[in-house]
Amino acid sequence: MSPAEVEALLGDWEPTETADSGTRGETVQERAAPDGDDSSRPRFANLTETELGQIEDERVEKTTAKSTKWGVKIFREWLKSRQQCIEFEGLPPKDLGHLLRQFYAEVRSTAGTEYSKASYGCLRAAIHRHLTGPPFHKTYNILRDPEFQAANNMFVGMLKKLRRSGLDTAKSFPPILPCDMIKMFDSGTLSMDNPLALQRLVYFYIAFFLCRRGRENLRELKVSDFILKDEGGRKYYTLRHNEHLKNHPGHLVDDSTQPTSRMYEMDTGSGTRPCPVKAFEQYCSKLPDTSKCPYLFQRTNVKYKPDSGSPWYYPQPLGHNKIGAMMKDISAAAGLSKPYTNHSIRVTAIQVLDESGFETRVIMSISGHKNEASVRRYTHDSTDKQKQQCANALQTALSSNKEDCYEQSSMEKSNSTNSANDVPHSLRAGCPDTHVHDTGPEVSVNLQSTCMSQMSQVFSTSGHINFHCPVTFNFK
Repeated sequence: MSPAEVEALLGDWEPTETADSGTRGETVQERAAPDGDDSSRPRFANLTETELGQIEDERVEKTTAKSTKWGVKIFREWLKSRQQCIEFEGLPPKDLGHLLRQFYAEVRSTAGTEYSKASYGCLRAAIHRHLTGPPFHKTYNILRDPEFQAANNMFVGMLKKLRRSGLDTAKSFPPILPCDMIKMFDSGTLSMDNPLALQRLVYFYIAFFLCRRGRENLRELKVSDFILKDEGGRKYYTLRHNEHLKNHPGHLVDDSTQPTSRMYEMDTGSGTRPCPVKAFEQYCSKLPDTSKCPYLFQRTNVKYKPDSGSPWYYPQPLGHNKIGAMMKDISAAAGLSKPYTNHSIRVTAIQVLDESGFETRVIMSISGHKNEASVRRYTHDSTDKQKQQCANALQTALSSNKEDCYEQSSMEKSNSTNSANDVPHSLRAGCPDTHVHDTGPEVSVNLQSTCMSQMSQVFSTSGHINFHCPVTFNFK
């Protein structure tokens, strides 16, 4: 291209606004606001300290904030009972450490009993978050600083005391037993026949195949959060990767471990369970217009009657508590062996994958765990079937018969008879004054002092000397 052609081309070119033009000089009239005249609108926001604190509080999960409020409330109540100032935030670190030392030893629940190990740890963590967060922003650390060494020693001592008292056991979520899994479906509690059973079925499939944690984000799930895809002619549903999860809170860090679980369609031949994809699609088709209520789990029409034409669901989202007790209600309706929790479904899914031989990294891609240690917490215990197999092996050892004892005795007697022949040849031929007397179960070897040098050579060589019987060396 000639210089004249380049000049002509540049003469017709006009700058256009790009996605990043706002960061390169703001040449497009300071990026005018979309509505009206922006001459009186300031470019930067002017926030108060209260507004800044509210934004900063957004970094903390709601459950964490609730736990912080709980722990601080208990500490203030204890301070009040000891005629101390409840505004502990302004105390010097040394004085605060003295109070915490006494608090760790004396704190009790409303029933007057000691807290569990987990609750005890939450108390200390809550006070720490309260002091280091807004609006106090304390620079000292009650978990590590020397001023709090005595208090932390008391804390550790209390943990050991709780362990001896049996209060250090964490709350566990039992996996669903195979017999209970069968009963949930065979009883009709999970089916596609009526509004309540279909909603329970869809909930169970989502929690099982997508490894959902308890009630996490279930209340906020929307129909639009699910994406239908196809892989080799097999359809599946997956979630959009914009959720705010416990393990993926949206920080400015690598989030490559966000779960990629899928809910595939399943062959519905004889003896199989309802297809997850078909169940989900039927459920969504029964929901009211999503423009009225976009949430996935909506209130069930408990008075529904077949062929009545009444709606299956009403455009009202289920409450947090109702969704949180979903698996508990399923357990009661199906008459299961124990009242399972929502988290039991996740535990069951992870244990099934582990027992099927999948690598931990594969399980992590489904469950969303960030490290292998977290997965092992779900799989460290053996299953009921494995426990029974271990018990059977131990019981077999108790049922040994007389023939087993006779065979063992005969073997020991045979070893004792041939024990003299097991003496190394160097002891027999190398020392003329060496005498081996076979006295039955014990062998006596008499050695003259002139053979000591030869004995040293024998025992300094590499290898093993096996007598297979008690041996006595008599040095003369």
